[in-house]
Amino acid sequence: MAPHTDERGRPPSWPSDSPGGTVLARTARGRTVVELHGEIDLAVVLAATSQMYALTAGALPVLVADLRPVTFIDCSGLAMLADLRGRVVDGGGEFVTVCSDPRVLRLLEITGLDRVLAPVPEPDDAETLR
Repeated sequence: MAPHTDERGRPPSWPSDSPGGTVLARTARGRTVVELHGEIDLAVVLAATSQMYALTAGALPVLVADLRPVTFIDCSGLAMLADLRGRVVDGGGEFVTVCSDPRVLRLLEITGLDRVLAPVPEPDDAETLR
């Protein structure tokens, strides 16, 4: 079984009881890409946090959080992203947030997380990745 895949070789997903939120993880170009889909609320965060922490456990992890499919994110989702970033950076890795939705970008700006998460509009804009 390849890293970050299930027993059938598919990327893991951590659905929750939330009607519209899912988190998917995959490996692409030497980095782990975590895609957040739909409504990212407390139910999604509770269902996905331990698995997402496992993705940060490797040596010098490179983690990309892709928020482009997000339609809603609450404070628990924002806290999870900030916590994941801290874990990655504290481990000597790199963390990139991809986001182009003006509503989500505005929320990041209002909370000050735009300075912490430093979103880029496309994954290829993250030139600092190894």
